[in-house]
Amino acid sequence: MSGQGGDFQGRRILMLANREPASCLDGKYGEVCSKPIPAGFLKHQRYRFKVLVNPTRRTSASGKLLPVKGREAIGQWFCERSESSWGFRVDAERLQVERIEVLCFADKHRNPVTIAQAHVQGQLVVTDRSRFRLAFSQGIGRARTFGCGLLQIVPLIDHPFA
Repeated sequence: MSGQGGDFQGRRILMLANREPASCLDGKYGEVCSKPIPAGFLKHQRYRFKVLVNPTRRTSASGKLLPVKGREAIGQWFCERSESSWGFRVDAERLQVERIEVLCFADKHRNPVTIAQAHVQGQLVVTDRSRFRLAFSQGIGRARTFGCGLLQIVPLIDHPFA
């Protein structure tokens, strides 16, 4: 799930689900517009992507998660994990790390939560089809419960009119 912005009239939220969502909840809370993913959508080799991530590293001494700070370090973190964890390779030269934010809020049990978020976009090349499918369907990285990790992709076709 990823927030797509909004105004005083409403918000737009993008979700990926493995089943058809309800059209509304108790006749309230807006409308749901759903579209199936075409059969061959995940069979391309290259994609343009956009994702909101929670970049963290676990310290070896305490095992505590610490945020990765700075655009360059976040870009390096993303590149390191992309092929080994998510089944794709990114071009570090074309990777854009935008809007870095720290959010503080309470979870549903009223426990304090602090997460760092970074908007990352660029181009990817699929290197492991099964890992890539899993990354697309389940999301990538941490804080998926809080809106991070939805991999938004658009196929890049070399010769669309060939």
